[in-house]
Amino acid sequence: MIPGGQSVGSHSIKAFIEETQPLLTLHGHIHESPEISGHYIERIGKTLSINPGQFTCGSRLHAVIFETENPGKTLHHTCFPDPR
Repeated sequence: MIPGGQSVGSHSIKAFIEETQPLLTLHGHIHESPEISGHYIERIGKTLSINPGQFTCGSRLHAVIFETENPGKTLHHTCFPDPR
């Protein structure tokens, strides 16, 4: 999602996720999406799709941390200090 609320995600990637239902997908191309949409996690069927975003913490690095055995229950969104 971009300013104005328009969805600009890839239809092909979403169709692939819907068809194959991987456990987890990680995204990041649309940096402002989590700030505009209000969430960085989306369920697409059984798939947990994550886009940590980039704007709510200013210039700091956004990240998600999780345990691979159970990402849905251990997921945590965080920002790291600017390395400059």
